[in-house]
Amino acid sequence: MRRVGKGFSGVETPLFEGMLAARQLAEEQVQADDAVAAAVQENIAEDKLEIIKLKVRVKSLERVNKVKSSKLRRLRKVGASKRIESS
Repeated sequence: MRRVGKGFSGVETPLFEGMLAARQLAEEQVQADDAVAAAVQENIAEDKLEIIKLKVRVKSLERVNKVKSSKLRRLRKVGASKRIESS
């Protein structure tokens, strides 16, 4: 004879045999969820590190570009003044 319990809303829930199988499935799912969560945390850390490296790279490239533009501006000014003096 199987034991059956009545839940809050009158739903029949099998006791003992079914509960053990459900608990094992739930435990396996929790372990799988923990593994996925650990992998996601690792990916997040790698992504943050990559973002920081890219930001540093962008900053250095912007600095180099700013220096290039100021050098060109200076050269243009010097070239214009030399043309005026030679004329």
